[in-house]
Amino acid sequence: MTNDENSVKDFASKDITDLWLQFQSDSGLDSAEAAEVERVVSGKDSIALPTPLIEDRSESNEAGVIGSAPNLAMPPKTQSSSAVGSDTPEEEAASTAVPKEVKIDGDLRVQIDGMRVPERIKLAMFGNKQCRSILIFDKNRIVKMFVLKNPKLSVTEVVDFAQNPQMEDFILRAIADSKEWMRDYNLKRAIVKNPKTPLDLSLRWLKFLNSNDIKILAKSKNVPQVLAVSAKRKMQEEK
Repeated sequence: MTNDENSVKDFASKDITDLWLQFQSDSGLDSAEAAEVERVVSGKDSIALPTPLIEDRSESNEAGVIGSAPNLAMPPKTQSSSAVGSDTPEEEAASTAVPKEVKIDGDLRVQIDGMRVPERIKLAMFGNKQCRSILIFDKNRIVKMFVLKNPKLSVTEVVDFAQNPQMEDFILRAIADSKEWMRDYNLKRAIVKNPKTPLDLSLRWLKFLNSNDIKILAKSKNVPQVLAVSAKRKMQEEK
């Protein structure tokens, strides 16, 4: 059995099924579509995705492929902390985690928009990087969550998601709740710095940042005031 076949076999696991069961009743799908999604998450569906949407030769050369986050749960809808203003010049210069632009074919967006929810869920689970970068902003919350279960998802991509100010807070919470992903320092920094991250998570991971990043956050006007004040307090404690 090949590595790819093993990945697919491992992917159709209990936590995937549990993830679907958690929001099945709130999915808005009719009974036929819901049944089809159940077959998708159990690996028993008959949906055939176009090969170009699955394969991406560049992915084999990208370091840090980490697979899916363990035991992701669908978080409740929450109001994200608001913040205004822009980062200081010091913060702009110090930021090293710049999102990498993913070139998207306009026809690909049209093709994905024309897919049914079960098809988009399967594409989220097994699609290539271009597809993942589109589906993480899908109008359906379920589809977005399944992007995080794609076995080809890399640390670099997760960092890009985490530092995107347009990312929804429930996706940021799912990322920040993964102990496996949050071992990466750049991801910790991205989660704390993103003004859309729920405040309880920003404060939780603030203590793991180095003194330079703490100093930048303390001066930032682009994070919640509570977080900036906490960063200032931490600076004083470390003196």
